[in-house]
Amino acid sequence: MDMLNFENLGAVLDEDEEVETKFEKFGAFHKTNIVFLLDLTHDMLLPSSMKSKESGNAVSLAYACLIAIRQSVLDMIKHSSLGGGSRDRVAILGLMHNKTVVLLGMQLPSAETIKIIDELSEYVGDAPAKQGSAINLAKAFDMAFTLLKDFQGDAQIFICTANDDPCDRIMRKGFSERLVVCSKATDLTQNHMMSIKLLAVPPRDRLKPFDVSLFWQNVASNQGSDDRTVIESLHDLIQHVRSLTRPTAITVPSGSNIKLRVRDPKRCGSYCMQLHVNLYALSRSRDLNPGKSFRIDVDDGSFLAEVRVRDGKIVKQDSNIYAATHEGEGNSRNDDTLTKTSTVDASPQPPQVLFQRKKVLKFRERDIKVWDADELTRITKHGNPRCIDIVGFIQNDRINREFRGQSPQYLTLVKNSEEEEANYWCALWHACRRLNATCIAALYLRESNAPKQILLTPHSEVRDPQGYMRLPNGFYVHHLPYKDRLYVNVRPKQATRRLRTDQHIMDSLHRILQGISKSYFYPLNDRNSDKQWRVLEALALDQAPPKFDPAAIEYPQEITTDLGNLRAICYKHKKSKSLAELSKSKRSRKH
Repeated sequence: MDMLNFENLGAVLDEDEEVETKFEKFGAFHKTNIVFLLDLTHDMLLPSSMKSKESGNAVSLAYACLIAIRQSVLDMIKHSSLGGGSRDRVAILGLMHNKTVVLLGMQLPSAETIKIIDELSEYVGDAPAKQGSAINLAKAFDMAFTLLKDFQGDAQIFICTANDDPCDRIMRKGFSERLVVCSKATDLTQNHMMSIKLLAVPPRDRLKPFDVSLFWQNVASNQGSDDRTVIESLHDLIQHVRSLTRPTAITVPSGSNIKLRVRDPKRCGSYCMQLHVNLYALSRSRDLNPGKSFRIDVDDGSFLAEVRVRDGKIVKQDSNIYAATHEGEGNSRNDDTLTKTSTVDASPQPPQVLFQRKKVLKFRERDIKVWDADELTRITKHGNPRCIDIVGFIQNDRINREFRGQSPQYLTLVKNSEEEEANYWCALWHACRRLNATCIAALYLRESNAPKQILLTPHSEVRDPQGYMRLPNGFYVHHLPYKDRLYVNVRPKQATRRLRTDQHIMDSLHRILQGISKSYFYPLNDRNSDKQWRVLEALALDQAPPKFDPAAIEYPQEITTDLGNLRAICYKHKKSKSLAELSKSKRSRKH
């Protein structure tokens, strides 16, 4: 069933609660910042042909647009759970009938954003349709620029309107509003690389259809209009926002490794390849350079291959065959193909075809294992020596500042030191969009054959023959043989007790973090870590994390989050409506 049903709008609301707590588990995402310019003038507040399933009443176009925006924001929340710190932003600018512009919030997509949209929907549903259709797009573009200019990533501006001629034709100071709006739109698209998109929603009983060409002529002139996307339905809006936040391919920044595990065809009877990709690290990349190549390491370290990426995607010569050679024979080339490595200054041995397989970048459904609360409860009673407890948290900005350049998968704080000799400490850290502090797990590795990779998972037992598992929301995906895995135990709250952490571990960890400052590290039993722990366990249980307030954004004085204007209009209308109904009921009683 489609996300939006134009004949039955209430179906969307029924499904929201079911999908709101389900998050994507892997993917490489681009930062996307979106400002919705929502027209709240006469035509947008008139009843439309769409009806609410709950009440059966016709809803206004503005209300329908808010439902589409809500679904889009919900999708942004679901598909940016791997983000690590600040990621996508979304804002709604209400363009009122009196040419005022009201900012209805610019923030990380979160439960608070959904709450604002729901609150706005309630008021818009009762707002009176006043005469007048002109909106102040010039001021709205200025506000959108102020909101978007300081954020990295794609900048998208969606105009949701039923008016194809929104500009006032009155000349002011020798300039028409149309020229001012066109000038600002051109500046946004050409000089600041912002994209302007249209959601054209023709109202019911309109004599002529929405004139898209007239709209672009009035708003952005004909210059550059060919590359602008025109969205003609609410469903298209949702799909377009999805395309901005959902991964379509693995994004490979320069310097990142993709590990390949190749099975011996003599033993297995056929070629097989498995991707070992740290998608969590890829999703955090900020410096993608599509022109550079990166190295692919085979699991045992004996093979190398060179790959080039273009526009964030792996470029390959043949969809069925990848080639690699023995270590020492690899030599990067400057063509846009998967390099068949040169053997000019190395062994004359020809390149070996490691595997032949179609669609190797596609993840399979059997790669996924869903954890439930019962499994987690059972495993907390399991005294597996590979399960290690999280001991505390440290703030993200300190981690990024002090440990820049180290692996984003885990940080080796002390390795083979004189004090610990064969034993060493690792700090496994994870940062997600909702977690302002990073969880630190002190890993005391007593085994001489330490694992190559460390996983953060709520489970330490269940596995399939291939060794695949599904990690909790927001955690990176990395496949390793079961014997090489080390697990950090994330336990559900009902099974959590105050840990009696080894004082030797805590003292060592504090010494390690001495250069950062103890004040930034919160042990697990510290009250400052309660919020972080609740977020972490919610992720481990595949639940929506609790609200975590992002840092406040300072706006210019003319831009303020203000629902008061709209509330006053709606309250006045609702009060007069209730008084009219009350007097009507009194008259009926007299009769």
